[in-house]
Amino acid sequence: MLHHILQAYDGRLPDHCHVLFADTGKEHPATYDFIRECAERWRIKIEWLAMGHEGYDTPFDALIARKKYLPNPRTRFCTEYLKIRPIRAFMKAQGYDRWANIIGLRADEPGRVKKALDRCTKFYTSVAPLWEAGVTKDMVMDWWSRQPFDLRAPEGCGNCIGCFMKGRDTLIATEQRHPGSLAWWAEKEKQIGATFRPKNRRMTYAEMIDFANRQGNLPLADSTESIACACTD
Repeated sequence: MLHHILQAYDGRLPDHCHVLFADTGKEHPATYDFIRECAERWRIKIEWLAMGHEGYDTPFDALIARKKYLPNPRTRFCTEYLKIRPIRAFMKAQGYDRWANIIGLRADEPGRVKKALDRCTKFYTSVAPLWEAGVTKDMVMDWWSRQPFDLRAPEGCGNCIGCFMKGRDTLIATEQRHPGSLAWWAEKEKQIGATFRPKNRRMTYAEMIDFANRQGNLPLADSTESIACACTD
């Protein structure tokens, strides 16, 4: 999507267009490499935004310490504080009272598109140009297969690696393929004495780690569950 926007402006974004990345600190290392490579190869400035986290390893650590409880599917304050607020603060600092929030959801994601477009606020209106153009996942994958570089994050590791919005089987499969992926999430549940998902609905992260260690490899299921948030793949 970004590349096509660049092409529309003859390879150089106008001053009123800003490319933003709001960092939670829990993305896969390959995600960070990919963002840097996009900036270098396409000669654009990508603003890295993050909630202040002095004294803590990541913005997510700082947020949980400040809130003293864990985000969950009903109260996804991680999205609000780690993504939405830093982006809003940046745009307001540039002098904007309202702006278009351009997102990369595709034509084969109608449910997610509708939810995203319905989330418009007094600050921004969401726009999904890939959806409007009829672009599907196969088309996106075909385009990237012809590029000199690509996102090298393993399947299932998009967004925060152990995000509680991902399906249980995907999280277990990720831990099996990449041991230690769920360790931070398990530690936070232990630290706070609570869980990211209700215990009566899903295993704790420690239980998923234990299950991953005892079972054969699971197939990767859909990496997100039915409740969408502002974090997009």
